[in-house]
Amino acid sequence: MKALWEYRSDSKRDQRAIAFFFFCYLGNGMNFKDVGYLKYKNINGDVLSYLRQKTKNTKNNKSEIKIHLQDAMKKIISVWGNSSTGPDEYIFKLMPEYKSAKHMDDTIIRYKRTSNKALTRIGKELGFDVHLCLNLARHSFATKQKNDGTPFAFISEAMGHSSMAVTEHYLKSLPD
Repeated sequence: MKALWEYRSDSKRDQRAIAFFFFCYLGNGMNFKDVGYLKYKNINGDVLSYLRQKTKNTKNNKSEIKIHLQDAMKKIISVWGNSSTGPDEYIFKLMPEYKSAKHMDDTIIRYKRTSNKALTRIGKELGFDVHLCLNLARHSFATKQKNDGTPFAFISEAMGHSSMAVTEHYLKSLPD
């Protein structure tokens, strides 16, 4: 994490990919799709709250996830966030205009792919043994919490899992 945090590049694409990685990690392992859908109305002081895109339309888990908005996350927003900060504006406006939900989802997927390509290359340059990508931010958050002895109930809530069973399965699937 330290090596990635300290990595320097003149490429805006590399810088943005690293910023998104750390935003996801510091956001309790937030999924990148959730990052793409965040709006300024999701911020209340130092708290960022949102519903996961994956489960917002299901019966299982509609609980709001609340995250302390750390200074590093605020800096990422100030550098890479949308300059229009009205409550209904996306924090990270990935395109000038969205024509539909499918268009938005396709755009998020494209940004994720572009970021993952940059992160993969950076990870190789840094000599990482793991495939560096945005999903690794989520796995890294969960692994760090597990290794620190954080109760599974907290990890489950922080990551927005629908149940403890999902969290237990998720944590078992993580490599040592």
